[in-house]
Amino acid sequence: MSSSSRDFEGNLGARLRAAQHQTTEEISALQFEYARAVARAVSTFVEECDEDDAAQKIDLVVLSGQTVCHNPGPLKKEAGNDKQMNSNEGQEFHTYQLGDGNVLSALTQLPVLWNLRTTDVALG
Repeated sequence: MSSSSRDFEGNLGARLRAAQHQTTEEISALQFEYARAVARAVSTFVEECDEDDAAQKIDLVVLSGQTVCHNPGPLKKEAGNDKQMNSNEGQEFHTYQLGDGNVLSALTQLPVLWNLRTTDVALG
């Protein structure tokens, strides 16, 4: 198994970190820009692999996403209620990550496993 990480180009990293303060339209555009950046990183990774390297055949790309907001808890279950609630403010837990695996898959023509944190938070 092979893996790689890359720094974001230009000011993309700073813009991703500031996403929670952007408009819906800006976040939507950023979602696609982020997917294009990850697709370029995947392409570079493949190009840098030796011909005999097993990474030449990529079975799966995993996209964990870029956190925009995250409020997982601390969580508690109320007596008689299976619904988990944030014990700090009484609000339901939530999380949002930029990174659309459908877009990344279309750009790379590879299968993508994505949106992992949302399931984790939903399961508590």
